[in-house]
Amino acid sequence: MSKTWSKKSPAKAGLYKLSLTPENRKLKNGKSYPAIIRCDVHSNGLVKMHDTPGESYIYLHDSVFDGALWMQDVDPPDPFIENSEKFLDFGV
Repeated sequence: MSKTWSKKSPAKAGLYKLSLTPENRKLKNGKSYPAIIRCDVHSNGLVKMHDTPGESYIYLHDSVFDGALWMQDVDPPDPFIENSEKFLDFGV
């Protein structure tokens, strides 16, 4: 699980966080993409961006992704299952 930003576009399908360059965040309708966007990258190169004011589905080769930064968006494990020994004494 990577917690660092990469300039390389995703090579495999999965959940990612995306940060577009500031100049690529502005939309024609006067709105802007947020600084950090959660997205699904599909195996065919289609990117589904969540909670955005513009188009939701854009292909990876689109110029809007030029200079963008990517990070895998992996949910942490359930702390009550994976690390249950840490929660034996809550001190309450």
